[in-house]
Amino acid sequence: IELTILRDGDEAEISVTLGARPERKVAPPQQEEEQPDSEESRQAWLGISGVALTSELVEALELPAELKGILVQRVEHGSPAHAAGLKGGFVPLPLVGQRVMAGGDVILAIEGTKIVVLGSLREVLDDHEAGDEISVSLLRDNEEIEVTVTLADQPE
Repeated sequence: IELTILRDGDEAEISVTLGARPERKVAPPQQEEEQPDSEESRQAWLGISGVALTSELVEALELPAELKGILVQRVEHGSPAHAAGLKGGFVPLPLVGQRVMAGGDVILAIEGTKIVVLGSLREVLDDHEAGDEISVSLLRDNEEIEVTVTLADQPE
């Protein structure tokens, strides 16, 4: 295909041959989907994928330096997070070694427990079942808000 690109302020035409995207064998360690490890350890489902805030992310997003939490990258359609109105990222933010979607909510705490990494999110969800209502503390548009989410079973 022919593409028109803008490089260093000048328009240029380039030819590109499309190919199949290689399958990703390992997900980037910073971005994970919140999901159970196995059927035996099935937990209540929130329905998000996200990344833990790093100092680079905090700086790029112009957030307070001490802020810790999970930047919501994607909210699964039809999930408890979707029903509660959580917002995923919508603005690509290229960082060294990864691409992050900015603009989403930052999960700060669940039921008063600070959430710093996705592992702590999973631990909190392990204590709950489908149908439980949980209080989620979010940072949205530089304002802390509380949202109630009714958890569900992970879909098959």
